[in-house]
Amino acid sequence: MPRAAAPPADDDDSGFPATIQEPLPGAAPSSTDEDDDSPLFRPEVMAGRRPRLAGEVLLGARPLWNAVTLIALLLAGALVLLVAQGGYTRRATVGGQLVPVQGVMRIVAPQGATVIEQRVREGQPVRRGEVLYVLGTDRPAGAETLAGYQAQISGSIAQRRELLEAERRRTVESLEADIGALQRRVSAMGAERGQISQQQTEQRRRVALAEESAQRQRLLFEQGLVTREAWQERERDLSDQRQRLQALGRDALALAREQAQVEQQLDQARAARQTREQSIERELALLGEQLADAEARRRIVITAPQDGRATLLQGAPGTTVDAVRPLLVLVPDDTTLQAVLYAPSRTVGFVRPGTAVWLRHEAFPYQKFGHQRGEVVAVSTYPAGLDDQLGLASFAPEAAGAGGGASAEPLYAITVRLERQVFPALASAPLRPGLRVQADLMMEQRRLWEWMLEPLLTAAKAVKS
Repeated sequence: MPRAAAPPADDDDSGFPATIQEPLPGAAPSSTDEDDDSPLFRPEVMAGRRPRLAGEVLLGARPLWNAVTLIALLLAGALVLLVAQGGYTRRATVGGQLVPVQGVMRIVAPQGATVIEQRVREGQPVRRGEVLYVLGTDRPAGAETLAGYQAQISGSIAQRRELLEAERRRTVESLEADIGALQRRVSAMGAERGQISQQQTEQRRRVALAEESAQRQRLLFEQGLVTREAWQERERDLSDQRQRLQALGRDALALAREQAQVEQQLDQARAARQTREQSIERELALLGEQLADAEARRRIVITAPQDGRATLLQGAPGTTVDAVRPLLVLVPDDTTLQAVLYAPSRTVGFVRPGTAVWLRHEAFPYQKFGHQRGEVVAVSTYPAGLDDQLGLASFAPEAAGAGGGASAEPLYAITVRLERQVFPALASAPLRPGLRVQADLMMEQRRLWEWMLEPLLTAAKAVKS
């Protein structure tokens, strides 16, 4: 039987094929083959010589894929960290304008009138008491000029004043005469009381002497040295002196009562004089008021109630003004500005004092000059009309439009304190009252995961409740 050919051997490390020595035919087997049952070739050699359809799979790592994997892991971690730690602040945009903290004053006419003189210009600084406008009303029939009518009124009131002055002089003279007479009576009574007092002193001395004399007569009568008639005569004299002393006392009391009555009359006369003088002074003051009222009805002078700067002048000479439309607006000097925003009810719920605000001034485009920071200091608890909230009726429609709501929608006033009184990006441009602003209210701040899970959290709270 022919011998099977052995599989080819693998190349050795030198690169040459391994040499296989086969035994010669008829040769006797060696002792090694008989003694060792192990295969002639290693299993690895046999496996390497075995025919295969596919080789071993080798996975090779590329550096680019490692970098991509690392970046993806970092991005995923950053996203998780952002969702867990990051937050978002809900904003609401409202509108308003700048107003002085001290407020502004709208100067209106006390009644319907015609502007005669305008003594102030737009933006002019004015002082307290300075004349701003001179107004006039219709002149009555029979008076050709306003000055002539005022002269007639002044003459009439001056004549009445002279009559009152004369009456006051006559009254004062009459009352002074009465007061003088009463004062003289009081002086006379005082002198008379002094005399009575001296008489009482003298009479007391006489009574004492009469008592001593009567006592001696009684002792002498008891000793039998004098008669009873002599002793009784001394007793009658003592009784007479005592009666005179009592009469002087009664006269002193009566004179004191009369003097008190006269002094009371004197006080009443003085009070009557003072009352009459005050009455005449009141009548004179009333005449002065009537004169001022008559002049005011014909000529109305509008003065500045405080220092400030005049703006929004409405009345020109010859125009008719009323008691509703303001003649001008007076802005205080060196005033501190604040922003008054108008927010609808759907926005004002989460606004609290201390809420941060970012303002955008329409006069300074935020794309170029940026924003201005502010802080909420007060929120109105009840919606009010724009005229009441702002104090500038001419700006109310603009403020309402900036608020983003319909005119019938209630608006709440939000007062914002400005971080600076000048625009940060343009220090040379001062902020002015009335500048309109748009504001972003930084209201509710939450984590991102809270915003994402808000429906679930709300549902969970509803289930618990």
